[in-house]
Amino acid sequence: DIRMEQCYLRWEEEECVQSVPGRLRMDSCCCAVGAAWGSGCERCPTPGTKEHRALCPRGPGFSNRGDLLTGRPFYKDINECKVFPGMCMNGKCRNTIGSFKCRCNSGFTLDMEERNCT
Repeated sequence: DIRMEQCYLRWEEEECVQSVPGRLRMDSCCCAVGAAWGSGCERCPTPGTKEHRALCPRGPGFSNRGDLLTGRPFYKDINECKVFPGMCMNGKCRNTIGSFKCRCNSGFTLDMEERNCT
């Protein structure tokens, strides 16, 4: 799906929660840290399922940047630190291939999801 829609970090009780600023394609949202996507609040496929593998064939952290002339897929690392600017609050976000790491500021520790410092 090449539409640019809202991405959400959490999906709770069939509701989209914690929207990310801007608009993303479904694969850029769901193959990274998104839990739901789109105006219809579609839950992202669960990692490990065939639906997730179809959307994210290179695995988590990569999205299709297909060649518009040939139509062939080209998968590129998603820079979660740029795409999701709210990551690593009270710390520094460092992009890695297929993921990201948070390094917390002095006096803060990483939360259970390893996405923010509290």
